[in-house]
Amino acid sequence: IVQSITPESLAAGQDLRAGDVVTEVNHQTVESPDQFQELLGGASLKKGILLQVVRDGQPGFRVLKPRKE
Repeated sequence: IVQSITPESLAAGQDLRAGDVVTEVNHQTVESPDQFQELLGGASLKKGILLQVVRDGQPGFRVLKPRKE
């Protein structure tokens, strides 16, 4: 469960919100906060990181990618 979002972060720019539940990172199931961190650490931000997110019971997707300057 997303606890908080830092303004100006990649997550804030991709419409992630406190209370969202991340269930997958790049099509790999997330079963714990430690696994979430591990999956993020092994993902390529350059390619984009696909997150499956559940918000208010509704599944959806977000892609984390660098902001264009």
